[in-house]
Amino acid sequence: MNKKLTLSLDNSVIEKAKDYAQNKKKSLSQMVENYYRFITSETQNEENKIAPIIEELTGSIKISNNFVYEDVKINYLKNKYLND
Repeated sequence: MNKKLTLSLDNSVIEKAKDYAQNKKKSLSQMVENYYRFITSETQNEENKIAPIIEELTGSIKISNNFVYEDVKINYLKNKYLND
């Protein structure tokens, strides 16, 4: 049994979604239902589980509280490409 659902989205998102659905030859309702079916499925939740080896490694590296990943990445890329 289908039931109606009302969503509030930005107009530009709605228009892009309608175009996308039309290009895929699906209704927007079908796409929304498929999305929610996917994110709530048992297999999806199983696939997102952390691998046992990763769980074992969690916490093995200590990082300071002021560590900023983006800064480290930028410095690495600067050294790699600008210091040749």
